[in-house]
Amino acid sequence: MRNNLRYFAEIVFLMSKNFVILAHPRSGSTTLFNIFASQGVKIICEPFNSHSDTNYLDFWGKNGFTSALDLIFSKYDGMKHLFSFTTHEQNIELISRCKTILLYRINLIDAALSFELAVKTNVWVDCDRYKNYDEQKVYLNPDAILRSEEHTSE
Repeated sequence: MRNNLRYFAEIVFLMSKNFVILAHPRSGSTTLFNIFASQGVKIICEPFNSHSDTNYLDFWGKNGFTSALDLIFSKYDGMKHLFSFTTHEQNIELISRCKTILLYRINLIDAALSFELAVKTNVWVDCDRYKNYDEQKVYLNPDAILRSEEHTSE
């Protein structure tokens, strides 16, 4: 265990400035974000998510994407970001200017099912799980899952 922590500490040190966790939904990015944050790394979660408490969308709209990244990296060492929050070109700009940890699920159907289940139950990470989670009956719409899978594979 001690060797694992030392290895992790070295990774945190190497990633300590201007890095991004670039991820597909339901790929473990929140868990990785929480690990970095627990080690004292100044990291922001999903700054371009309109549902986030700490979003930079207004600043981005007024000043441009590059200026928003400049501001974020002046305050934080890293960020967790989902592909779908920005365009392909903006994602390319993001990874061209900082170290990148890329997370995705190989099985896109699993990712789509996980996403739809999270939407239906409002349980996004295991620590949100409430006691009767396993007893809930949830209807998953196959069309919604396929749309989610198509969106994830873009």
